Amino acid sequence: MDDLLANRIRRLENQVNAVVTQLSRTNTDLIELYGELHNCYDPDSSRAIELEKKIEIIQIRIQALSTLTPREVRY
Repeated sequence: MDDLLANRIRRLENQVNAVVTQLSRTNTDLIELYGELHNCYDPDSSRAIELEKKIEIIQIRIQALSTLTPREVRY
């Protein structure tokens, strides 16, 4: 493998690691927001249905991101 190809592969590996880290942070942020929204939820509130939908959307996104962010990256 020539140096040019090896450098390109290293750059791609670094980009993958950066994206995985970014996705993990995004998921952590969503989990925190989910917790805050859940704490605000009041079934008697006039906005209860709207809040339920937002909580459900965040749950779906958390699950989707969880499948995209492996616990560790192996090459």
